[in-house]
Amino acid sequence: CKQVVVGLNFSTCSIPSSILEETCIRDLCQCQGDYKSCLCASATQYSKLCVATGANVAEWRTAQFCPKSCPNGMVHSECGSACPRTCKNKDQALFCTRECVDGCVCPSGTILDVDSCVPEEQCSCTHSGAVYASGTMRSEECKECECNGGTWTCTDLPCSGECSATGDPHYLSYDGMSLSFTGDCQYVLTTDGCGTNYTFAVIVENVKCGLNGGTCTKAATVVIRNSLKETKYRLKQEGVVAVDDDEVTLPYSHGDITIVRLSSMMVELKTSSGMQVDWDGEMRLYVKLDPSWRNKVCGLCGNFNGKAGDDMRTPKNSVETNPLTFANSWKVTSQCAAVPSLPDSCSANEGKIAEANELCDVIKSDVFKACHPVVDYARNYAMCRSDVCGCTSGQSCTCSSLSDYARKCQEKGVTIDWRSNSTCAIQCADGLVYNECGGDCVSKCSTLSGTACSFVCQPGCYCPEGLYLNDDGACVESQECGCVYEGEKYAAGETLDTPAYLCKCADGVMSCQEKQESEICSPPLIYIDCSSKQGTGCQETCQTSQAFCASEKCVPGCGCPEGTIKDENSNECVKPEQCTCTHNGELYNPGATISPDSCNTCHCEGGVWSCTEMACPAECSAIGDPHFTSFDGLKYNFQGDCSYVMSENFCGNQTTGSFRVVVENIPCGSNDVTCTKSVTAYVYNHVIKLTKGDGEPVKNAPSAPHGFQYNIRKGSIYYILDTNIGLAVLWNKENAVKVQLQPNLMNKVCGLCGNFDGDMSNDLQTRDGDVVANPNDFGNNWKTAESCPDASRDPNPCQESPERAPWAEKKCAVINGEAFAECHSKVDPATYYENCMYDTCGCDFGGDCECFCTAVAAYAQACASAGVCVNWRDNEICPVMCEVYNPGFGSEYNNETCEWKYNACGDPCPPTCDDRSPDCAWKTLEGCYVTCKDGESLYDECNVVTIPTCEAGYVPVQTNPGKCIPAYECTCNATRNPCPPPPSCGELEHVETTEGDCCPTHKCGTSRAPRTGVNLCSRRTAAPVTTTTVPVKPTPTTTTVAPTTTTTMAPTTTTEETEACYWSDWISSDKPKLPYRDDNETYPHITQAGFDICPGPQDIECRPVGGTVAGFKQNQQWQVVSCDVNYGLLCAGDQQTVHPVCEDYEIRVYCCPGSTASPLTVAESNTTSRSSTTSRPSTTPSSSTTPKPGTTARSITRPRASSSTAPRSSP
Repeated sequence: CKQVVVGLNFSTCSIPSSILEETCIRDLCQCQGDYKSCLCASATQYSKLCVATGANVAEWRTAQFCPKSCPNGMVHSECGSACPRTCKNKDQALFCTRECVDGCVCPSGTILDVDSCVPEEQCSCTHSGAVYASGTMRSEECKECECNGGTWTCTDLPCSGECSATGDPHYLSYDGMSLSFTGDCQYVLTTDGCGTNYTFAVIVENVKCGLNGGTCTKAATVVIRNSLKETKYRLKQEGVVAVDDDEVTLPYSHGDITIVRLSSMMVELKTSSGMQVDWDGEMRLYVKLDPSWRNKVCGLCGNFNGKAGDDMRTPKNSVETNPLTFANSWKVTSQCAAVPSLPDSCSANEGKIAEANELCDVIKSDVFKACHPVVDYARNYAMCRSDVCGCTSGQSCTCSSLSDYARKCQEKGVTIDWRSNSTCAIQCADGLVYNECGGDCVSKCSTLSGTACSFVCQPGCYCPEGLYLNDDGACVESQECGCVYEGEKYAAGETLDTPAYLCKCADGVMSCQEKQESEICSPPLIYIDCSSKQGTGCQETCQTSQAFCASEKCVPGCGCPEGTIKDENSNECVKPEQCTCTHNGELYNPGATISPDSCNTCHCEGGVWSCTEMACPAECSAIGDPHFTSFDGLKYNFQGDCSYVMSENFCGNQTTGSFRVVVENIPCGSNDVTCTKSVTAYVYNHVIKLTKGDGEPVKNAPSAPHGFQYNIRKGSIYYILDTNIGLAVLWNKENAVKVQLQPNLMNKVCGLCGNFDGDMSNDLQTRDGDVVANPNDFGNNWKTAESCPDASRDPNPCQESPERAPWAEKKCAVINGEAFAECHSKVDPATYYENCMYDTCGCDFGGDCECFCTAVAAYAQACASAGVCVNWRDNEICPVMCEVYNPGFGSEYNNETCEWKYNACGDPCPPTCDDRSPDCAWKTLEGCYVTCKDGESLYDECNVVTIPTCEAGYVPVQTNPGKCIPAYECTCNATRNPCPPPPSCGELEHVETTEGDCCPTHKCGTSRAPRTGVNLCSRRTAAPVTTTTVPVKPTPTTTTVAPTTTTTMAPTTTTEETEACYWSDWISSDKPKLPYRDDNETYPHITQAGFDICPGPQDIECRPVGGTVAGFKQNQQWQVVSCDVNYGLLCAGDQQTVHPVCEDYEIRVYCCPGSTASPLTVAESNTTSRSSTTSRPSTTPSSSTTPKPGTTARSITRPRASSSTAPRSSP
């Protein structure tokens, strides 16, 4: 063993080598096998101990003693990184918190790629599970990509766009915007007539078909116009096609139009100009456009410009935020009523939820498993459940939804045999006989209505002779047959009453009789008969355009005189230039100007909005469990349990970014749901961490680039981090975080928030630049540590915990209720309600109410941003107790003229003494705000009081509330210049400072200086720190640091240097928390929490966090709390009588270098003596743990390296 100790290189280890020798002897005495293996084990254990103490242990293993073999070119290291950089995650080491470990590592200059070491520039890439070597090219339908050192570099190629209308109906725009709308009318799906003459228009006809007002697309009309004529191609039920009211047999071809039956389930219309329309003859419609139509179309399908954010643009050029107002704007006739918001179909029909879950779960099952990596099933699953719940025939709606998902899979090259052994298998019902070669001209109820037949042999199920197949698939006699009339279906005996005709369905035929003119029109309306082309059926209004009318029959009735059109908003006949405009359901007169977003304006001109098109800031959010919304508007859920990069500008091979925002998610429910615990912003070399529960920002800012600035605003509910590089972060101290970016960062970012390029279709982009379809694959790629488990489930909390669903429905009903009624037309509540249900069912680890309140608050904030302020909180629903800051509760916010109140739409950045013209990323936030009786007061962030505002040319005096002085007398506050530095004092003197009206006054004295001379509100410039050098002769040399000003007075040889006494930074190492309610700021507790306390403090000051020393003295009148220079501060919750919870305090101590006295050490107990007694008021106010609002922490340069905002620990 002695030979081993001498022969091994452990010279850098602080652990005595005798320990190794003793361990070696003991191990060899007990060794039962090869003694060399036992020697090796002893040396290995000693090496690990050395590494644990921080020693840089050299490689001591040799080929002869204790060798380690590593695979694939790796080498052994005694202290290798526990989180090594890999080609998959090159940033992993940045977030590593573990000590180094012994093991195999890649040689210097290489990086781990899967299981081998390669130079970083040779890193491979992955796509759909396949590995591509660096330099490899791959091609897709819309882009061409090259692997470049582990990152995909892609070039976009001209790509066609597809829009769809399926189910009840659910629309998916060319650019990926999803919209559900149950309108009962004709709507423009897509057209190139966006403010100009059109050449084509696709119009969908929706009719009621389900429960609770649900509708379906029952027919579509394709209007083709050229210089010679206009032709209408009507796609009807069961694949019937009519051209200008005449049904035609397929295939059909005329001019540049071709119509064919692709199969028994699909009809296709194609034009030579690059448009294709597919119709399944039931309720699914697809429109595909060539790239030449990019940014040339409009309608429910959007504008095909690659940006989903502006897809809800109306015919009058207003971009809406509510799907209802957007969809209603594209109806083609004013005779249809605007459809109101309808409740979620599953909430309205709870009895069908079980059926919907059972039928639709096949989308999530192994049947479609091969498609999941390429097509996210979340949207189709939600659509399927919605359709089945609202459908009278759950199976037919299920099959339509599954067919839509299967089509998407097929388009991605994945074919699914899903009909076998399923509810959608082709089987003949009772009463039908199977015919291998049937045809369209067999006996069907539809043929009685005149449906055209084609004699193409098709296998299928048919009725026996003499019976007719109805829409339900049953064989019935002719008198039981319904009718098909103008593309719509009617039951047997049903009547249709139109302004021109009275019709009745009998024996499968709709018989109609023309009505006589009997209508009397009220002036200024006049009666319009059928002498015009179509009567009032296609009369233009301010809100609709005659150009898109698909009416097939004349509709006589009352209309406006020639030269005027009807304004549906005022119900009057006006000249076209007098038309009013609408936006988000609000009416605006001609000439009105609005701001639809934060950076653009729109002007109403003749019923049409003329808008600026400036690039705006974008916001990404992670709310609740968590539900993500990317900068470009993509919504998805991701339940990962790790830390993840939310957004950064270190993308691809970019190594010179400026920021990274990381969120930490932890489990908060038994159904694998997670919530955000903390948010950390890395901005240049600044680290700002916001932690759940504690909520105090922890800043570590050793240095910063020239000109960089940031600040943190601390409100009662939210913290706001603002920077001057275009980044802002908002955190609600619970489970909601938002990141806002300015346009200067467009297309320069990546992470869970997407790339901010306006196109949501590519937001699920991984670190290596690949775009995936599954949110779990995407989210897992952005975790900061590969050791975290991958998220694999997509839980449905209400389905998995049905016992919680009734409570969740009761609570979340507030979103759809009367409180938010005014907002429903501005912001669609559907998504917020779904998220609320998800979170309220899922949070069962004790955060039930927290998750519910966050979900509702998210909708309230969206309403506030849309201009609707909702006071939804009360004593029963998510109360916020702001009154705790008012007089009588003992708070330091004690001002008789002002009081703290809850405001649902307060200004989070009001003018204050410290910032008279603040610029805030968020313009309105709920929280506790101070309200003064005079209505005109500023909030003094430094002294935590309110100061009445002064007239022009005067400024308030912080030390004398209510007093105003001329601004020219107060340059320190008016111009933010630093106050004059303290004077140079003698050898035995110290600077004594007295606060003045504006700047403090200084003089030299022999008493201890109470504080460094600095104005409370002049925080942007560090206070000068004066050091005095004592020479042989009494001629002092004074050096002033920060700012750098040096004054020299006849220096001589220096024999001794002394440092001036100073006050430490404010320190808060503890915070009152249930069940203890204490605040322990004693010196032992402070040092255990990682703070430094100078030996032998000479004085101490105590105050509430962010408050004043005077405020602490006020607190001592009602709270039992001690502040003693011998041991620090202690407040015991169980000794409180007025308010059961201690305030949150902080202390600072006065330090004089050279003092060696140690502060007293006291036990952390409830029997500590108090420095003051307490006078207790007769009344006991209610307790509240509401944090103190309104203070601001700023990036400043301190005279010492210590920080008052170091990490906290629990008692």
